[in-house]
Amino acid sequence: MNFKFNSGSTSYNRNNHFFLLVSIFSIIVIVFTNCKNDFDKVGIGLIPGSEILELFSSDTTTVLVHSVFADSVKTDNTATSMLGSYLDPIFGLNTISIATQVRLSTVNMNFGENPELDSIVLVMQYSFYSLPNFQPVYYYGDTATTQTIKVFELDESLYYDSTYYSNSLVATKSTELASMDINFSPRDSIMIDSVKVKPQLRIRLNDEFGNNILNAPASVKESNENFQDFMKGLYIKPEPVANDGAIAFFDLLDINSCLNLYYKNDEGDAKMYSFLINAACARYMNFTHDYSMGDPDFVAQLNGNHDLGKEKVYLQSLGGVETRISFPYIKDWFKDQKIVINEAKLVFHNVDTNSIYKPPHELVYYFVKDDGTLGFIEDQFEGVSYFGGQYDKKKGEYFFRLSQSLQKIMLGEKENTVFTMGISGASLSPTRVAFHGTWPNDENLMNKRIKLQIKYTKLTN
Repeated sequence: MNFKFNSGSTSYNRNNHFFLLVSIFSIIVIVFTNCKNDFDKVGIGLIPGSEILELFSSDTTTVLVHSVFADSVKTDNTATSMLGSYLDPIFGLNTISIATQVRLSTVNMNFGENPELDSIVLVMQYSFYSLPNFQPVYYYGDTATTQTIKVFELDESLYYDSTYYSNSLVATKSTELASMDINFSPRDSIMIDSVKVKPQLRIRLNDEFGNNILNAPASVKESNENFQDFMKGLYIKPEPVANDGAIAFFDLLDINSCLNLYYKNDEGDAKMYSFLINAACARYMNFTHDYSMGDPDFVAQLNGNHDLGKEKVYLQSLGGVETRISFPYIKDWFKDQKIVINEAKLVFHNVDTNSIYKPPHELVYYFVKDDGTLGFIEDQFEGVSYFGGQYDKKKGEYFFRLSQSLQKIMLGEKENTVFTMGISGASLSPTRVAFHGTWPNDENLMNKRIKLQIKYTKLTN
């Protein structure tokens, strides 16, 4: 098989010559690595004279990794909301609260003559989180833990067209509308007036709050704008747990999620008016993390001891933790050589495959630009099955293929060798994972270390 290039032609400069060789030999290696030949013998002698094909593999490239605090994530107007608190032995205390507006179901509502409050109840329909081809997740953690859920009235307006993040704060009034001990039961139907209904969390609010709404001036009931100026919304907040705990999922857009006011008037019959929580309501989630209650090595790494990345590194969603990755010597390693990267695969192994805190279904991987913003990896455009990032439950591992990206670094077309890794859907699911690092102290774990597996072709003159 002969490939001829005219080195003196203006049609090909040296980089174009090499780039074309990269493409050709990538195809050759794909074909031949499907055969039974020894890998290091494939292709030898195919190219006469100045272009001899030699094939190699390596997993000893220096990889530097360490975990850092992640940026906040956007949490407003999500399809599914989360609520709860859990104490993770590695990641410490994590708490999720919800702020939401409430709307009139009908304007110019009239409670009749001499209305009298029976009760006012906040109803939140349980839900689940799911991805295509995966089983739905109804909760995260241990629902046997009793949690205290408190409800407050907002003292600051929310706006539907505003953006809210996981660290956004909103003012609340000091009076508790409710403080209720509960165990999340996301899969247990309940009985309401002898009628079986889908699983829901029901929190009775105090009568003073209900009477304020019941006896509000008529102008308050004329429009949603007036009503939301009068009652700006609700803040649902779990108290931090002392141990274990869980996060539950809720569908605030479900017709059953609402604020029900039960009353009677001079007509005598019991009545109900439902205030809506729907797609027109501004709402968001607040995430808090107290890492001081986590594993000391994890905390030390976040606080700057990057050398601990040799032992373990970490990822957490909810605007928690991401991991920085770099290959500082890879350009020097291949300096002054013609190298074709046939495959570069970065592999990570889960430390605890049996934890009740399940690992994320999918990770994301970007390169970090000089200005700190993130950019796509060339390999991403080949699709998930090629690029990777999905959890292999049987192997307890993740991988990313970085072949094209690292080839560009070799060609000098990309200078930056720093990457970042996080969790896909970081604002939608409370997942986390710890990985064995690049050089664990336990020699028995060296086969599970983070490694860059490279298969490459060397072109010799």
